[in-house]
Amino acid sequence: MISESDVNRVRRLQADISALNATIEEMNNAESEVSEAYSVLQERLENLQSTLKDIEDDQIGVSERLVQIEKDDINARQKANVYVNRLHTIKRYMEKRNLPGIPQKNS
Repeated sequence: MISESDVNRVRRLQADISALNATIEEMNNAESEVSEAYSVLQERLENLQSTLKDIEDDQIGVSERLVQIEKDDINARQKANVYVNRLHTIKRYMEKRNLPGIPQKNS
């Protein structure tokens, strides 16, 4: 099962990406009217790049967690099937023994 913290992390990443897109579009629109020093623009772009790298790292972490959840789910289903089969085997064994107190099948 996906934890609430993973869901919140994905929502936060989506919000961060939207904010970065807005900032980049703003910078592109203002490109023709350079009102800031290029060093300031360079610093802003470097900050954007750093933020994108952080987002990418978080997305990789979430992706790895989802892969692990998928593996855990498959493993749990296999174990559940083993236990169900074991229960059926025990039930058939007990029915064949005709022990008192064990209900018989009504077919």
